[in-house]
Amino acid sequence: MPVTLPSDDDIAVPVIRTDFSDDAAWERLLQALQTPVALKDPSAPAEGEPDANNADHIDFFTAADVHVTPVSDRRYEGFQADDVLQLAQAGRDLDYDHLYLADTQALAEGPLPLLGIDIDPEGERATPFRIPVLNIAGVENNVDLGNMYFSEFHDHLWPEHDLIAAQPGTAVWNEYQSLNDEG
Repeated sequence: MPVTLPSDDDIAVPVIRTDFSDDAAWERLLQALQTPVALKDPSAPAEGEPDANNADHIDFFTAADVHVTPVSDRRYEGFQADDVLQLAQAGRDLDYDHLYLADTQALAEGPLPLLGIDIDPEGERATPFRIPVLNIAGVENNVDLGNMYFSEFHDHLWPEHDLIAAQPGTAVWNEYQSLNDEG
Protein backbone atom coordinates (compact mmCIF):
# COMPACT_ATOMS: atom_id res chain seq x y z
CA MET A 1 0.00 0.00 0.00
CA PRO A 2 1.55 3.34 -1.00
CA VAL A 3 2.23 5.94 1.66
CA THR A 4 -0.01 9.02 1.55
CA LEU A 5 -0.29 12.11 3.70
CA PRO A 6 -2.81 11.86 6.55
CA SER A 7 -6.26 12.72 5.25
CA ASP A 8 -8.75 11.36 7.75
CA ASP A 9 -11.58 13.76 8.63
CA ASP A 10 -10.26 13.82 12.19
CA ILE A 11 -6.85 15.10 11.06
CA ALA A 12 -6.25 18.79 11.44
CA VAL A 13 -2.77 20.12 10.68
CA PRO A 14 -0.56 17.07 11.21
CA VAL A 15 2.59 16.96 13.29
CA ILE A 16 4.17 13.88 11.73
CA ARG A 17 6.77 11.95 13.67
CA THR A 18 9.59 10.85 11.36
CA ASP A 19 12.18 9.90 14.01
CA PHE A 20 11.44 6.93 16.23
CA SER A 21 14.79 6.73 18.03
CA ASP A 22 13.77 8.66 21.17
CA ASP A 23 10.34 8.03 22.68
CA ALA A 24 11.06 10.42 25.58
CA ALA A 25 11.70 13.29 23.13
CA TRP A 26 8.40 12.54 21.35
CA GLU A 27 6.62 12.61 24.73
CA ARG A 28 8.25 16.00 25.50
CA LEU A 29 6.98 17.26 22.15
CA LEU A 30 3.45 16.03 22.88
CA GLN A 31 3.55 17.73 26.28
CA ALA A 32 4.78 20.95 24.66
CA LEU A 33 1.84 20.86 22.23
CA GLN A 34 -0.42 20.74 25.31
CA THR A 35 1.44 23.56 27.12
CA PRO A 36 -0.66 26.72 27.48
CA VAL A 37 1.21 29.71 26.02
CA ALA A 38 0.47 33.39 25.60
CA LEU A 39 2.27 36.27 23.97
CA LYS A 40 3.70 38.84 26.33
CA ASP A 41 2.24 42.32 26.02
CA PRO A 42 5.08 44.42 24.57
CA SER A 43 3.55 47.58 26.05
CA ALA A 44 3.51 46.21 29.62
CA PRO A 45 6.22 47.51 31.93
CA ALA A 46 8.89 44.86 32.50
CA GLU A 47 8.58 44.85 36.30
CA GLY A 48 4.80 44.50 36.18
CA GLU A 49 4.66 41.85 33.50
CA PRO A 50 2.58 38.84 34.50
CA ASP A 51 3.82 35.29 34.58
CA ALA A 52 2.05 31.97 34.18
CA ASN A 53 1.46 31.68 37.94
CA ASN A 54 -0.61 34.87 38.10
CA ALA A 55 -2.21 35.31 34.71
CA ASP A 56 -5.97 35.61 35.10
CA HIS A 57 -6.22 38.34 32.46
CA ILE A 58 -4.01 36.72 29.82
CA ASP A 59 -5.48 34.66 26.99
CA PHE A 60 -3.63 31.37 26.95
CA PHE A 61 -4.02 28.79 24.23
CA THR A 62 -2.33 25.55 23.24
CA ALA A 63 -1.42 24.07 19.89
CA ALA A 64 -3.99 21.37 20.62
CA ASP A 65 -6.64 24.10 20.98
CA VAL A 66 -5.93 25.29 17.47
CA HIS A 67 -6.19 21.92 15.84
CA VAL A 68 -2.91 20.19 15.28
CA THR A 69 -2.91 16.41 15.27
CA PRO A 70 0.14 14.39 16.30
CA VAL A 71 0.72 11.45 13.94
CA SER A 72 3.05 8.70 15.11
CA ASP A 73 3.09 6.13 12.32
CA ARG A 74 6.21 4.24 11.27
CA ARG A 75 5.19 4.56 7.61
CA TYR A 76 6.62 8.10 7.88
CA GLU A 77 9.91 7.05 9.48
CA GLY A 78 12.80 8.90 7.85
CA PHE A 79 10.53 11.21 5.83
CA GLN A 80 12.00 14.55 4.85
CA ALA A 81 10.55 17.70 3.33
CA ASP A 82 11.03 16.46 -0.24
CA ASP A 83 9.06 13.30 0.53
CA VAL A 84 6.16 15.36 1.87
CA LEU A 85 6.22 17.72 -1.12
CA GLN A 86 6.12 14.79 -3.53
CA LEU A 87 3.11 13.31 -1.74
CA ALA A 88 1.39 16.71 -1.63
CA GLN A 89 1.76 17.02 -5.40
CA ALA A 90 0.11 13.65 -5.92
CA GLY A 91 -3.20 15.48 -6.34
CA ARG A 92 -4.70 14.76 -2.96
CA ASP A 93 -7.38 17.08 -1.66
CA LEU A 94 -6.25 17.79 1.89
CA ASP A 95 -7.99 19.85 4.53
CA TYR A 96 -4.72 21.60 5.44
CA ASP A 97 -2.18 23.60 3.46
CA HIS A 98 0.85 22.98 5.67
CA LEU A 99 2.14 20.45 8.15
CA TYR A 100 5.00 19.85 10.57
CA LEU A 101 7.64 17.15 10.77
CA ALA A 102 9.02 15.99 14.09
CA ASP A 103 12.31 14.85 12.62
CA THR A 104 15.68 13.99 14.17
CA GLN A 105 16.71 17.66 14.49
CA ALA A 106 13.39 18.66 16.06
CA LEU A 107 13.54 15.92 18.68
CA ALA A 108 17.24 16.50 19.48
CA GLU A 109 17.20 20.23 20.20
CA GLY A 110 15.93 21.99 23.33
CA PRO A 111 13.16 24.14 21.82
CA LEU A 112 11.95 21.18 19.71
CA PRO A 113 12.04 23.09 16.40
CA LEU A 114 9.52 21.36 14.15
CA LEU A 115 10.03 21.53 10.40
CA GLY A 116 7.13 23.49 8.93
CA ILE A 117 6.28 22.57 5.35
CA ASP A 118 4.05 24.67 3.13
CA ILE A 119 2.02 22.44 0.80
CA ASP A 120 -0.46 25.07 -0.36
CA PRO A 121 -1.42 24.04 -3.89
CA GLU A 122 -2.62 27.53 -4.84
CA GLY A 123 0.15 29.81 -3.64
CA GLU A 124 3.87 30.16 -4.02
CA ARG A 125 5.23 27.72 -1.48
CA ALA A 126 7.70 28.86 1.13
CA THR A 127 10.75 26.66 1.56
CA PRO A 128 10.56 24.48 4.71
CA PHE A 129 11.51 26.29 7.91
CA ARG A 130 11.89 25.59 11.65
CA ILE A 131 9.38 26.67 14.29
CA PRO A 132 9.93 26.04 18.02
CA VAL A 133 7.09 23.86 19.26
CA LEU A 134 5.83 26.44 21.79
CA ASN A 135 5.30 28.87 18.90
CA ILE A 136 3.10 26.44 16.95
CA ALA A 137 0.02 27.56 18.90
CA GLY A 138 0.52 31.18 17.80
CA VAL A 139 1.16 30.21 14.19
CA GLU A 140 -1.91 28.02 14.03
CA ASN A 141 -4.06 30.60 15.79
CA ASN A 142 -3.08 33.27 13.24
CA VAL A 143 -3.53 30.96 10.26
CA ASP A 144 -6.87 29.67 11.56
CA LEU A 145 -8.18 33.21 12.08
CA GLY A 146 -6.97 34.28 8.64
CA ASN A 147 -4.60 36.90 10.07
CA MET A 148 -1.64 35.43 8.19
CA TYR A 149 -0.80 32.77 5.67
CA PHE A 150 1.50 30.00 6.85
CA SER A 151 4.14 31.09 4.34
CA GLU A 152 4.34 34.52 6.01
CA PHE A 153 6.02 32.92 9.03
CA HIS A 154 8.96 31.75 6.92
CA ASP A 155 11.32 34.58 7.90
CA HIS A 156 9.89 35.14 11.36
CA LEU A 157 12.25 35.30 14.32
CA TRP A 158 11.19 33.23 17.32
CA PRO A 159 12.47 35.01 20.43
CA GLU A 160 11.74 32.96 23.56
CA HIS A 161 11.14 36.09 25.60
CA ASP A 162 7.93 36.81 23.63
CA LEU A 163 6.11 33.86 25.20
CA ILE A 164 4.71 33.06 28.59
CA ALA A 165 4.48 29.30 29.01
CA ALA A 166 2.44 27.83 31.85
CA GLN A 167 4.50 25.11 33.46
CA PRO A 168 3.11 21.98 35.13
CA GLY A 169 1.68 22.76 38.55
CA THR A 170 0.67 26.35 37.76
CA ALA A 171 -2.98 27.38 37.99
CA VAL A 172 -3.17 27.88 34.21
CA TRP A 173 -1.61 24.46 33.52
CA ASN A 174 -4.00 22.75 35.93
CA GLU A 175 -7.00 24.50 34.39
CA TYR A 176 -6.02 23.35 30.89
CA GLN A 177 -5.42 19.81 32.11
CA SER A 178 -8.89 19.72 33.67
CA LEU A 179 -10.39 20.95 30.38
CA ASN A 180 -8.52 18.21 28.51
CA ASP A 181 -9.75 15.62 31.00
CA GLU A 182 -13.35 16.77 30.45
CA GLY A 183 -13.07 16.80 26.65
